[in-house]
Amino acid sequence: QADFKKIPWLTGESAYTASLIYCLKSKTANRFTVTIDDGEPMTDDFIFAFCGNSRFYGGGYQAAPY
Repeated sequence: QADFKKIPWLTGESAYTASLIYCLKSKTANRFTVTIDDGEPMTDDFIFAFCGNSRFYGGGYQAAPY
């Protein structure tokens, strides 16, 4: 994502979208352990993960619509 933000004409939401497309195409996964609301921990390989307490972040990118 940081590399995409360095491109002058690629700003805001489009930089995040370009980063998402790159991650999905490159399939560069990382192993995470996720626990949601005191539930069972889940460990798996994830390509892209969002964690937040708001619907929007960055340049107005809507990562968690609900």
